[in-house]
Amino acid sequence: MKIKKKTILIPFVIVVAILTIVILNKTGSKYEVFISNQYIKKGTVIDADNVDDLFEKKAVNKDMASESLISDRKSIINKKVIADLDNNTLIQQGFLEDKMYSVDKMKSPVTMGIKAADISEIVCGKIREGDIIDISVVEQISGKCIDVIRNVYVAGCYNTDGTLITDDEDVASFINVMVEKDEEQRLNEMLAKGIMKICKVGE
Repeated sequence: MKIKKKTILIPFVIVVAILTIVILNKTGSKYEVFISNQYIKKGTVIDADNVDDLFEKKAVNKDMASESLISDRKSIINKKVIADLDNNTLIQQGFLEDKMYSVDKMKSPVTMGIKAADISEIVCGKIREGDIIDISVVEQISGKCIDVIRNVYVAGCYNTDGTLITDDEDVASFINVMVEKDEEQRLNEMLAKGIMKICKVGE
């Protein structure tokens, strides 16, 4: 009988040891996800140039992490932040949307051409295709700056001969933007009262 007890006891000890190792590995396993390393404003567009300035990797317990947390760098590039993000925020899929998502949701999109001569000021750098901008108008009579359209997609920037600009050197003579049909009408009405001002979102 003693021999049988030992035979049963040894396999039991092995099973307990294996279970302990599995549990320890599960609770101790970690993987890296993205976290904001500064305050990020709603509407900020994430690209290959600014992604490393806005985010960093942080190791978290795998068994405690949500499946919606983003761990792949490619998953945050060419995205737009849909809400203000505080510093040290774990980045989830629901916090971002595709850069073109706002265009996809348009009901009656139209392409509107803007002459650079009609723009009094461009805030936060040069405008290029794919950028998101806010358009406002400074009234000539009151001098007030009135927001007209926010989060406007830039469909293209062109030089004087109509060539699409793809580098950072040339200055655009014409800018094409995509807006709703009723927004185009409102912008034209506001331009009759003042001069246009453009602010690049996310800079």
